[in-house]
Amino acid sequence: MQSDFTLYGINYSTLGRKVFNVEVFRCKKIMEVKMYYLSREFTFDAAHRIVNYQGKCEKLHGHTYRLKVTVAGKLGDNGMVIDFAIIKKVVNEMIIDKLDHCYLNDLFENPTTEIVTHWIYMTLLPVFKKYGCTVHEVSLSEGANNTVTFRGDDNERHTE
Repeated sequence: MQSDFTLYGINYSTLGRKVFNVEVFRCKKIMEVKMYYLSREFTFDAAHRIVNYQGKCEKLHGHTYRLKVTVAGKLGDNGMVIDFAIIKKVVNEMIIDKLDHCYLNDLFENPTTEIVTHWIYMTLLPVFKKYGCTVHEVSLSEGANNTVTFRGDDNERHTE
């Protein structure tokens, strides 16, 4: 039998069953939160050279890139925004499989980290919309010390 109670000013609803002799409950306040942000990290290796640049990076070189994709959405009736397995599958198929162990200059005219980060964001945006969430931000780290983060504006994220 379902019942409601308040603890530290937060309304909870019991679900009328016990697991390991503890009452199972759902926090009603959690269901009211407007937006959740879920992140998953990936790595890939790629080579590139920066065009129209004078310095070490104009020469062919490679990096182990760290990619962090953050999606945003509302909590569904199942208690999730999106399954992390879906995030993993989408990013691996749409991004990692294309960029891992490739020469980025074959894919981009001038593969700066900024340009690649923006491409990743724009590639993922329509796919995650199909799952009822949006891409909040994409961060791409080139080695251990340099990171670019791209966040689209609200119009870009929420237009159909």
